[in-house]
Amino acid sequence: MPGVDAVREIAMNLFIYIPTYNRPKAIRAQLAALMPQINRYKDRIRILVSDNASSHGIYDDLRKEFDADNISFRRNPGNIDANANIALGFIFARPDEFLWILSDNDIVAGNAIEHLMLNLEEDIDFFSIHDRVKEEKKVTYYWKDGWVFPVSDGIGLISGLVTNMKSVLPYISFAFYFHNSSFPHLAVVLATARGKGKITLRMVPIVSMSNFMNETETDYGLSRSGMPLLSELMPFDKAKIFAYMWLKATGINFYRQKNGKYNYIFKQSLALLKSYGFKLRAHLFYLSIYYNFLFLKNKLRNSLKKPWGYIKRLNMEISNKDICLNDFLPPIISRAIRYIVRRIVKSTVNHPKQKYHPFESIPKNIQVQWILDVGANLGNAAISALESYAGSKVICFEPVKKNIQIVRAEFSALSRPGYFI
Repeated sequence: MPGVDAVREIAMNLFIYIPTYNRPKAIRAQLAALMPQINRYKDRIRILVSDNASSHGIYDDLRKEFDADNISFRRNPGNIDANANIALGFIFARPDEFLWILSDNDIVAGNAIEHLMLNLEEDIDFFSIHDRVKEEKKVTYYWKDGWVFPVSDGIGLISGLVTNMKSVLPYISFAFYFHNSSFPHLAVVLATARGKGKITLRMVPIVSMSNFMNETETDYGLSRSGMPLLSELMPFDKAKIFAYMWLKATGINFYRQKNGKYNYIFKQSLALLKSYGFKLRAHLFYLSIYYNFLFLKNKLRNSLKKPWGYIKRLNMEISNKDICLNDFLPPIISRAIRYIVRRIVKSTVNHPKQKYHPFESIPKNIQVQWILDVGANLGNAAISALESYAGSKVICFEPVKKNIQIVRAEFSALSRPGYFI
C-alpha cells in the first residue's frame, strides 16, 4: 500500500550513530555500504561517526573520503572506552528521530536503509534486528516478566537495536548509570520498560539488515564482569532468576575477571550477586572452589613441564592473592591458609646454604686431584670439598640453569677453579 508507506516515511527520521575505534577497514566498508542507500533520503537521514581517539589517524582521512551534507564526524579528545562512546549516541540524537547505534563492523546489507525507512512508526518503541524470527512482527514486552524474549535475545549487540527517541527521552540517563554493565543500550530498554510498564518492539529478521565483518578481536572482559549490574533494572524476584541463570552460564569466565582489567567492576557485581540470598551465595561459593581447582590444576599440569619455574610462579601468584580465598573466608583464616601454602611451596624451592663437611671422615693424607659433583644444586657440597682438599679441581653437573649460574658465581667469589656443566 503506497499510501501507508508514504505516511510512514514522513512520520520519523533516522539518525545513524557509528562509534569506532582503530578499525579503518571496517568503518570505510560501513560508510561505503551506507552512502548509496542514504542518497534517496538526504533530508531524512543523518550519520555521525564518533571516533574514540583512534591511533590510526583515520579521522581526517574519513572526512575527505566521505564528504556529504548528511554525514559528519567527531573525535573524542581521548579514549573514553567503548561503552561511554556508545552511550553518547543518546546525547546526539534528536526527539523526532529513531536512533540506530551501528557498530562499525556490522556492515549493512544493500536493502537495510530502505527496509527501515518504510517501517518506522511512532507507536514502535524499538526495532529488534533478530536472527530468531522468520518474518517481521510486533511484540509487546512487559517489564514484570523480567529477562525473557525479546529483550533477552538479539538486542545484546548494539547494531541489533533501533530506538524511538520519543519513547526513551526520560530514561537516557540510565545509559550512563549502567555503562559499566557493558550494555548501556540495554539499560535504556529495561529502564523504559520499567517506567512505562511495557514496550512495543518490531522484530526484524537479521538477514535483511546486516552482514558481519570482523577486523579486530573484541574484548569481552567488561561484559563478563558487569552484566549482572543490569539486574537492578528488573523486578527483584526476576532479578534473582536472571542472576542465577547468568551465573550458571558464565560463572567461570566471571571469576577469571577477578584480577583482570575490570576487577573493580567484578567487585561491584560480586557484591550485588551476594545480596540476592543464600542460593546465589552458595553458587558463588561453589564457583570459587571450582575456579581454585581449575587454577591449581592448570598450574600443576604446567609444573610437570618446568617444575621449579612453575612452583615459584605458583608461590608468587598465591602471594598476590590470585586464589579467591578472601571472597568467603574471614581474612585471618585466608591469610593463615595462604601462609601455610606459601611455606610449603618455599620449602621445595629455596635451598638455604648449609655448613656441612661430607668429606671430614676421609683421611687428610689422601691426595684428591678432581672432585666430580653430579646434581650440584647450589654447589654446597663442592665448596665443602674444596675446603677439605686444597689444590683440587671441581666439575659440577647441574641440570637447572639458574642453579648452575649461582654455583658459577659462588666459585668466582671464592677465586677457585671449576668446570660447570
